[in-house]
Amino acid sequence: MTPATTTFETQLAAYKELLEPRIAALCQRLEQKAQQDFGDYSSQTIHAYTSILDRGGKRLRGSLVLSSYQMCGGKDLEVVLPVAVAVEMLQAYLLILDDIYDYSATRRGGPTAHVMMRDLHTQRGWRGDSLHFGEAVAGLSAFVGAHTAMEEVAKSALPAEARASILEIINRSMVVTGFGQVNDIFGEAAQDVGEEQVRRMLTWKTAHYSFISPLTVGAVAAGAPKDTLGCLHDYGIHAGLAFQVADDILGTFGDESKSGKSTKDDLREGKITLLVARALAQAQPAQRERLLEHLGNHELTDAQYQECKTIIVESGALAYAYELAAQHSKLAMTALDGADPQWQPKGIVFLTELAQYIVDRKG
Repeated sequence: MTPATTTFETQLAAYKELLEPRIAALCQRLEQKAQQDFGDYSSQTIHAYTSILDRGGKRLRGSLVLSSYQMCGGKDLEVVLPVAVAVEMLQAYLLILDDIYDYSATRRGGPTAHVMMRDLHTQRGWRGDSLHFGEAVAGLSAFVGAHTAMEEVAKSALPAEARASILEIINRSMVVTGFGQVNDIFGEAAQDVGEEQVRRMLTWKTAHYSFISPLTVGAVAAGAPKDTLGCLHDYGIHAGLAFQVADDILGTFGDESKSGKSTKDDLREGKITLLVARALAQAQPAQRERLLEHLGNHELTDAQYQECKTIIVESGALAYAYELAAQHSKLAMTALDGADPQWQPKGIVFLTELAQYIVDRKG
């Protein structure tokens, strides 16, 4: 029997339907303008960015802007849609950089931006190192995309005070996210990161830009007083932790056909996820040694990958991660008890069901 579609899933699909044509039109405009103003090389560069941006995904972050805007009393979605698109543009920017840092070859079922540019370099027979070229050009495409996103916010039809506040929120979120990524990379190198450090890193790297920022942006766009938004911050912290822990589980134990990424990537990169941190802390000494030996091995075999998964399961880390994600999902829902009584109930339902969806999703 097919499970009933939740209010969240229906509304998310409706928001995505609003966002997709605007994102597609923006991608076309960016490529045409790059060609017109800066020539072929620049057009090829921006295509690396637009390919990731236009490749789909759930459009969760842009949808959170729209949902929060309506929940807090916003009436005209057309006014806030450019800001929601800008938030999705920043997501593409971060994905491109993350794929470079993670040595990832695929994203959403296609090649990553740096792999696209690497292959272009190889096909053209150009001088120099193809991978370095691909990473450099993809990074620059993300750079252009991020600053174009800021321009889209600045040009929106929102009141000047709201635009200024939103730009401040977004830029602060990007700073926090950057330091989250820094700590993630240091953790991979040092391999001595404890669970509490991993939780802080996940809060900085995921919760702020994926939940707190878009929810706050939508509320501010609707004119909600800042002193009423504490519950959205608390919701975002816990939803973000639940999301990232669940994402890390899917990253190693999920279905590649649904995620569009290899389930070996996190282990090959040596990423200290909460799963790995817990396994290193709880596994038997011999298993801990084997897990450390395999972490960061870019030539990880299928047998070694399966051994890592076995260690994570036998150490109790997988069960612990599932329980932790569920706990943070419940805490996110509880945070909504502090919602402003004037907020629309439909928006509260959307966020409540999102918190549950985070831990139920399969890809």
